[in-house]
Amino acid sequence: MDEALASVRQVEDRFNGRFGYTWTFLNNEPFLDRFVGMVSGVASGRTQFGVIPQATWSLPSFVSKERAEAAIYKAIEASEDEGVPYEATMTFRHRSRFHAGLFFDHELMKEFEWYWPIEPGMLFSCDLPYDLFTFMRTNNKTYGFTQATYETQETLPSLWNETLAFLRGEGGEQRVVVCVGRRCDLPRMPILDGL
Repeated sequence: MDEALASVRQVEDRFNGRFGYTWTFLNNEPFLDRFVGMVSGVASGRTQFGVIPQATWSLPSFVSKERAEAAIYKAIEASEDEGVPYEATMTFRHRSRFHAGLFFDHELMKEFEWYWPIEPGMLFSCDLPYDLFTFMRTNNKTYGFTQATYETQETLPSLWNETLAFLRGEGGEQRVVVCVGRRCDLPRMPILDGL
């Protein structure tokens, strides 16, 4: 809770205090009243808190939990042998699936054209003196980010192979493996239409 509150304070101090944008918090379980009160007291804009529906957060009904867990732990063991970092929890998998696109279907997200995921532990080293959303709208941008790191293809071998197959079908093979940091992207919601 302390890291989340610190991130909100940073964004408020460095950016949102000048613009007053709404804060929307989503979690797979209800937020504690203490957290709601503390965050609402720091935020310059409106705050809203929602619970992610179980069907959205958990594995789809057609996926065997036991088989999924076994596959994840098998991949973790193989990646550890090769020195590849890998998150070892089902919670991480659920969160990744949710952030991959299911979040924009949440009722509280319907009103927004843009979103900026702010996560616990974010640090900003400078002020953001202009309105990022206005800049992107004015300049006809649909996706912005401030961090891109190299990813090892061994982290997600099936994704890597499927992506290469797609690229070959489109007339070329490119081997650029970059991970855009989830903590630093600013997408326009319509970019996710059709997912």
